Amino acid sequence: VLIPELRVTISNAEYKDPFECLIGIGDELYILQPDFSVIRSTYGYAAIGSAAEFALGCVSTHLSIGKFQPVENILEMSIASCSEHCSGVSESCVVVSN
Repeated sequence: VLIPELRVTISNAEYKDPFECLIGIGDELYILQPDFSVIRSTYGYAAIGSAAEFALGCVSTHLSIGKFQPVENILEMSIASCSEHCSGVSESCVVVSN
């Protein structure tokens, strides 16, 4: 019911730019794609937009830390988390610090 109503509303508004929409129903998150296909998040969190992969990596890292960690650990965890969500990011990395 929701998707057909959104399709009509967006068509009537003559909105032509591609978009994504984050929809929460109960304890589940869905991403409405520009072609009106729907993706359900299996992680329990979601993000949309040009930096979605980075936001997902950050959220994943913050959720997995649970307590204070050294900066090197946070960086490694962030890159590893981002690699789960972004095909252009590799988990292997070298953190250089003083």
